[in-house]
Amino acid sequence: MLLVKTRLGVSEIHGMGLFAEEFIPCGTLHHYSYLDAASGKYVFCLDVAACDIQPGEELTCDYGEFDAEMALKRVLT
Repeated sequence: MLLVKTRLGVSEIHGMGLFAEEFIPCGTLHHYSYLDAASGKYVFCLDVAACDIQPGEELTCDYGEFDAEMALKRVLT
């Protein structure tokens, strides 16, 4: 697994975000964790870059891919 350099910063999407500090080529495995405010527990995320990510870009994911409730909502709408 390749560890990529990142930083926390202000997100225009949701307040606080994780940003690339280096170029991340498409297909690169990367992982990160964050403290979930509701549970007080750290959440570990493993992801694959779906496209080239430039330094300074925010790392995002599609929560619907691992949230069964959200996936069900997509089917019903």
